[in-house]
Formats: sequence, structure tokens, C-alpha cells
Amino acid sequence: MSTDHTRPAAPAAPAPANRDAPSLGTFSHDPQMPLSEMVAFYDVRHCAASEPASPTALRRPFIWSNSAVSLDGYLAFLEPGDEGPTGIVMRPTYPTMANVDYRMLQTGWAHSDAFIITGSILRDEPNAHIRVVFDDLIKYRQNVLGKPAQPYLVVLTRTGDIPATHPIFNPPDLPGHRDAKIIIATTTSGAARLPLASLNQQLNPPHTILVAETDDGTSVDYARLFDRLFRDYHVRHLDIATGGIVIKELIQGKLLDEVRMTQAMQLAGRMASDGRTRPHFFPAFDEHLFTAETAPHLRIDGVRVCGQRLLFLRMGVEYRH
Repeated sequence: MSTDHTRPAAPAAPAPANRDAPSLGTFSHDPQMPLSEMVAFYDVRHCAASEPASPTALRRPFIWSNSAVSLDGYLAFLEPGDEGPTGIVMRPTYPTMANVDYRMLQTGWAHSDAFIITGSILRDEPNAHIRVVFDDLIKYRQNVLGKPAQPYLVVLTRTGDIPATHPIFNPPDLPGHRDAKIIIATTTSGAARLPLASLNQQLNPPHTILVAETDDGTSVDYARLFDRLFRDYHVRHLDIATGGIVIKELIQGKLLDEVRMTQAMQLAGRMASDGRTRPHFFPAFDEHLFTAETAPHLRIDGVRVCGQRLLFLRMGVEYRH
């Protein structure tokens, strides 16, 4: 395990995807969603980072988010037994379509060089197997894309509060499944609080502790983190598998190139039954962020329908602020 700490200077934006018209179609109503349909929809060969104007400028990969949301924009119901997105994609009622969504999420990870989750996801989903789990996608990464079996798994934590015995640190001892290298991205104070003694006793301890913080040291600096991933870990395509707060901050910083969204045809409402506020895709209820002149536009690059309940969207982000 190594420790990395640096602070460079202003990000160069990746080139936008070049598409003249949206790709429209339907997905097979099949829980074992055909590989050919998935990889065609999430192909990233046309998505590349632009060259910076200066060799000292910050670099970054092409970056997309991938979220499952209700029609009113919520990411989870937060009801007993349903802390994650499974209720949003209607797994109890329509398991076939929920499985299609899961395979599509994994397809995004399979095309990436790294994907980012947060420490809160590990705490909220203590039994989740967060890696590429489908053997056909692992083989596609290796044999078609020429990538290692697993992308880097980047855990974003400002505080260092992560559960050391989570399954990501103890993957099954199977070829292709035990090979994920974990990077913990944090602050100086967060690095000091990490449970390193416990982490280092797990089957798959962190590969790197990467400190990339803001000037005041209170949070992770995304531009600096992305620059290190680009330069030191050769990450050219990055998947953001976080909640809405990170997505909102990336959009504010003009760091997100593409929004991928599974739109579930149901309404959730803001409050859970125990009074908690449900997580939202763009949680800016109390902030004045954009006007009609500055609001980012989303360009629809691809649309797929699965049955009559799920809509898959792939959209480029066009910034105006």
C-alpha cells in the first residue's frame, strides 16, 4: 500500500461525445440482458479527454454518472429492507427489469478504468458486492477492451469513516473477482482516521491511500483527484456511482461529461415513513444554483426502453455557467 499527496492547477475539459442524433431502441425483456445490447449502448470509444493547453494544467478522464431514479428524481425509498436503489427500480414487483438495470450498471463499470463510490455507500449497504460480478462482462473487459479483470475501485471519504470488513475488502477467491485494486481518496485528516490496522488484515486491503484535498483541507478536491487518477493510474474513463451530492458538486464544478440514468416509472415523494429525507439525484432544494441563462443543458445521445417500466437515458452535459 502506498500513500500519495499532491496539489496541482486548473482542469482541462474532455472533448464532448460527437453524435449527430440520439440512438433510439428497446432492450430485450430478459434478466440475462444480452451482452451485445449492453455494450453497444454504453460504448465509450467516441469519448476521449482533450489535450490540455499547458503541460502543467490538470488533466482528467471522460467522466459519467450512472443513477437509477424515480420519476420525481429520488434515488432510494429508505424504507426497512430497502436502503439502496432496489425499490426504485421495482425489484420486488418487476425483478426481470431490475436485473436488466443491474447489468447495465455493471456494463458502465466494465467500460471504465475506475469507478467511484463513497464511504456512506459502504456504511448503508454493508453486504453489497461492489465489483464487476458478471463473468461475461469480465471476459469482455479482458478479451475485447484489453483491460484488467476489474477496474480500480475508488472509495471517496472525507472523514475516513469506512467499515474495514466490508465485502469489497473480502472478495470471493475466484479468477477475475479477487483482482480489484482499491484506492481510498481522502483528506489528510481522513487518512489519519482510517482503520488501517483492520484494513490491512483483510483479503484485499487498499492498494493506495490518495490524499487530494482542497486548500483548507476540509474536503476532497475532485479536480486534483481526477488529475492523479489520469496521470498516475492511467484512468481515461471514470464512472461515478455515488449519490446525488457528489453528482451535484461535479456539475457545479463542470466536471461531469455525461449523465446516465435509469428512469423508473413510479413516484416516491420526499420523505421516508420514519421522517428521513430521501436522497435526490440533484439535491439543491435550498440553493439557488442556476437561472434560465446558466442552467446546464442535457443533450440526449441514447434512449432505450425496457418493457413499460424502465427508461434508460444517456445524455451529454452542456455547461453554460
